[in-house]
Amino acid sequence: MSTRRLHPRLTWRLEHPSAIALCADGARAALQVQSPRGDTVASRLWLLDTRRGGEPRPLTPADVDARAPAWAPRGGAIACTARAAGDPHAPAQLGLLDPAADAAAPPRALATVPTGVFAPRWLPDGRGLLAATRTWPDLPDTDAQVRRLRRLRRLAREGVHEADSAEPCAVHLLLFDLEGGVRDLFAALPCALDDAPDAWDVSADGRHVVFACAPRQPGGARALAELNLASGALRWLVRDAGWDCFAPRCAPASALDGGRVAFLARHVGLKHNQPAQLALWDGETAAWSVLSAAWDHEVEAPLRWEEDGLAVLLRARQRGVKHLWRFDVADRRAEVLVRGGWLRAFDKTAGTLVTVADALEHPARVHVHLPGQPPLRVERFNDTLLPGVDLGVAEEVTLTGALGEEFTLQLHYPPGFDATRRYPVLQLLPDGPHGGAGERWSTAFNPALLATLGGCVVAQAQVHGSAGHGYAFLDSITHRWGELELQDLQAATAWLQRQPWADARRLFAAGLGGYGGFLAAWLNARRSPHAALACLGGVFDWDAMLASRDWPRFVAALGALPWANPEALLIASPQASAEGMRTPMLIVHAAGDARVPLQQALAHHHALQALEVPSRLLVLDAPDLRRPRHARRVLGELLRWFRRHDPGAAAR
Repeated sequence: MSTRRLHPRLTWRLEHPSAIALCADGARAALQVQSPRGDTVASRLWLLDTRRGGEPRPLTPADVDARAPAWAPRGGAIACTARAAGDPHAPAQLGLLDPAADAAAPPRALATVPTGVFAPRWLPDGRGLLAATRTWPDLPDTDAQVRRLRRLRRLAREGVHEADSAEPCAVHLLLFDLEGGVRDLFAALPCALDDAPDAWDVSADGRHVVFACAPRQPGGARALAELNLASGALRWLVRDAGWDCFAPRCAPASALDGGRVAFLARHVGLKHNQPAQLALWDGETAAWSVLSAAWDHEVEAPLRWEEDGLAVLLRARQRGVKHLWRFDVADRRAEVLVRGGWLRAFDKTAGTLVTVADALEHPARVHVHLPGQPPLRVERFNDTLLPGVDLGVAEEVTLTGALGEEFTLQLHYPPGFDATRRYPVLQLLPDGPHGGAGERWSTAFNPALLATLGGCVVAQAQVHGSAGHGYAFLDSITHRWGELELQDLQAATAWLQRQPWADARRLFAAGLGGYGGFLAAWLNARRSPHAALACLGGVFDWDAMLASRDWPRFVAALGALPWANPEALLIASPQASAEGMRTPMLIVHAAGDARVPLQQALAHHHALQALEVPSRLLVLDAPDLRRPRHARRVLGELLRWFRRHDPGAAAR
């Protein structure tokens, strides 16, 4: 029997494959692998043999943070973005790698862009590259860009953060030639590029770029446009305020009609939370239509055309797993191509399919899928660390909750679990209104790690609002956050308390992130049976969330601006019902959290102090709670807090 247990030091030593790109013949792949480096996470690029597997070869050295690999059409070079691994705030620059080099080497810089670049992509003829950059359109030249960037970085070092509506930052697309020349394709356009890696694509003939425009108003709908690279002419493809359109993908040259563009579309004119659906713009008719309207799944970017142009490959959740699907354009029918786990990335070229997917039992692994052959794993990044580690056992049960509808509860048992004994139970609350538990590996707050360190059973519910269960289930909580989720959590709690292996007195709950933390406070205001609770970066007062960086999303989800309907926001806030709070609460918050401002934690803690409810406030000087050093600190605080308030501690 294994004697090794999962430990925080081990989880933060693991490496995580992420982005992957195949060369033109599919025989090699460039893989981005993320690794913790001190208090940051840096990436290296590796070369994989997709035919024989074997030991991956590093393309970049450890002191270079390289990302977003992109193969040249003829396979002689790999483009990427790169910066020094020790300076995570330095602008990443576009560089080229030689895949035939004998040893890892820093990418050869192609050009220097003051504000850095992201999402590089080759032109089909291999004579140039495109990459996105964040810039200030109001400035006349590069020198002015450099001066403003230096001023902002100096202010940031002094603790000053500036946001001026007269100095808007926008995303533009740059064209690089192989001699280092750079041209801003958006300098004269009346719009900016959407701020996402999959916001644009090049047509198969290399003559046009199809892109999603940045919304004119925060949270507004995005339009699709086409830019002629030779003339600079702009043509609108889809421009409808009722539809949010993004992540375009041009059909391959071998398609029956190479002028088609697949993209994602959300019918925001109908409702703000409509799912992303697969859509198609037809070059012959200049019309577009939604392909997946009858398929009750939310489609995720990026999209990839099959080489014959008859189908699109995409990712979508189904309950707690994320599969790779093949969507037939003519039949409008989807079928699972590769089952999850949790599919993170994929690529397909010359009949070779590569996938990057993780699961509850392991971080992401890379497999090659060839016709008529079993999947071939082509890396072994964590195999010297994880073998022999007892992760316990996980299972899923189905319960009946709000509205008489079923939901699932994911259980993680500690190593050496004995059903004849009684264990404490820790409920991990959903990390977003549309998040929920999934069959994926987590580093910062891994349920198997919590079960091991706490000697407890960890339970995660996919409550109403969770993605992957159809739109009606997701939409059921709209404009009434906390109502149905609370009923599901109460049903899960009652079921857990009835289990012979559960010690009903030793029940705890922790909510991570704005929504999970909100649910922790919401439970407390409703006299939950938990011995102690934890709110890790959570919302306490929705009215004050106008200070959030993501305020448009919160306003849409809650249905009103604070001054338009203050009663609706008040009713949905734990602050309004704080008088009922009695359970000891640990509150942990990142001082630099732009999504959930620190004010939320202060108000929460002060309310509990006024009510004389035991509470502990821990504020970390960090932008979030998931950085390695801070995540380990939060994990320790969480376990110590629950032990302090464990009713069974004296008996043990």
